[in-house]
Amino acid sequence: MKKCWHIYLSAALIVFPAQITFSQNSHSFELEGYTRYFLVDLPDNFENGLPMIFNNHGYLGSATQQRDYSQMHSVASDLGHDVIIVYPDAIITTWNSGIDDYIFVLAPDVDDVNFFSVMIDSMVAWYGIDTTRVFSCGMSNGGFMSYKLGCELSDRITAIASVTGTMANSTYASCSPTRPVPHMSIHGTDDAVVPYNGTSYWKSTAESVAYWVDNNNCSETPAVEDLPDTDPSDYSTVEKFTYSDCDEDAEVILYDIDGGGHHWPSASGLGGTGTMNMDISASEEILNFFMEFGGNSAFPTGDLDGDGTTDLNDLTAMVMAILGFSETTEYYVEAGDLNRDGILNVFDILLFSDIY
Repeated sequence: MKKCWHIYLSAALIVFPAQITFSQNSHSFELEGYTRYFLVDLPDNFENGLPMIFNNHGYLGSATQQRDYSQMHSVASDLGHDVIIVYPDAIITTWNSGIDDYIFVLAPDVDDVNFFSVMIDSMVAWYGIDTTRVFSCGMSNGGFMSYKLGCELSDRITAIASVTGTMANSTYASCSPTRPVPHMSIHGTDDAVVPYNGTSYWKSTAESVAYWVDNNNCSETPAVEDLPDTDPSDYSTVEKFTYSDCDEDAEVILYDIDGGGHHWPSASGLGGTGTMNMDISASEEILNFFMEFGGNSAFPTGDLDGDGTTDLNDLTAMVMAILGFSETTEYYVEAGDLNRDGILNVFDILLFSDIY
């Protein structure tokens, strides 16, 4: 069995002046021979049923670096979004996202898609996240990874966003989402690291965006908006393309940063190269975009017998149903599918034990 539940937890309190107190938690578990690490930021009014965002670092980066650079938790506080933000760490600082289609970029031979799936299960167990509102974004290689998750984990990832990332040729060729996946791309035209116009091994920004426009069956003609040049000193401007009329309202948005480099707009701390645009905040745009989607179903209660409490009787009912000794009713699945993968199985038993 791939999933291991040896979990270690430490916590430290971080206070953001006059806004919100975040509990920053450091988690790890053993998976496929590696210890995998990730940081979790919780809002001070944490409760079950909150949305969750993966915010993935770039090549040679780290969870801590991406947290300091994007400041997404702080922006979420300012915007009043109650959301859990997860900053994961890649093995040897590189996501196995297809980035190694370019032979000079080495990626570890690990199943990072499975890592994200196990993190989702873990976050259900620890924090009762709303699995209809699980999102992924990232910078550069982290954007590549978000694209791959949209392709291979579309049953669990609600929407994706990429900043200075794109789809690798291998990801593009094998992409097979099971539904329309809302998508946002933010990319600078002067990006020298992940070129806006693509390479022989990575798709151009236009090609990546066009894939999701087609997958989501959106109108091919976008609404175009020139955004205000609020900071002329950054020597870059922003044009916004919105593709709407999509299946399931799975909108696709492109922020074209004319003159922008390999940066997370309005970031702080260390990261990126070239010109950073300050006319928009990537964290703000992504947060507002993600919060439009999901949240259409109630969180599973685990109360299989319907008596208003969740206890050993419900666990017994779950085990009997999974083993085939009793009928697996639609209600049992609705109440007991704790990892929200559409089926009642042994992983729901593990989560039941962790939660209750």
